Amino acid sequence: MAETCRQILEDCGIKSDRLALKWASAAEGPLFVEIITKYINDIKSMGSIGSFEGEHLSEDCKRHIEAACLSSTNAKVRTAFGNLAKKMHQLNDVSIYTKDRISDDVREKVFPVFRTERLTQEALLLLKSFEKMNLDDLCAKTGANIEEMEKIIQSLSKKGALLQDGQAFLMANAG
Repeated sequence: MAETCRQILEDCGIKSDRLALKWASAAEGPLFVEIITKYINDIKSMGSIGSFEGEHLSEDCKRHIEAACLSSTNAKVRTAFGNLAKKMHQLNDVSIYTKDRISDDVREKVFPVFRTERLTQEALLLLKSFEKMNLDDLCAKTGANIEEMEKIIQSLSKKGALLQDGQAFLMANAG
């Protein structure tokens, strides 16, 4: 789960250093305090979201985060994550699951599903905010490449959610 969150943060333009996962049992009160104190100090040194990343928290970054939150409830995303967890459990050999192996598996099995859903949700958010948008503008605002956005537009059009007006796209229920 932590590796999935790291990759999602990076996709939204937020440094994954903002996420920490450490273990401390209930009997390790001093260790818990140490972990939390270090994390708080690390976050304070990074500053607000965006400042550590070299920019202010932009409207684009806020929209990336909103779309990511919407995507996290998507059945395809949850299924991809569940399937990876099930595969890891079935192998029953924790020694093969190194940090790099987990990162690679998340990047290969979960992240593509999540990214497609995040880009879809973000395109819908943009099209609700603007009357019309063309392919290049959708790509620029979402961070998608042309191929990714063309597939998303095709899927949304097939579902009847989008209409095309020349080179621009608009929500089907917008007019």
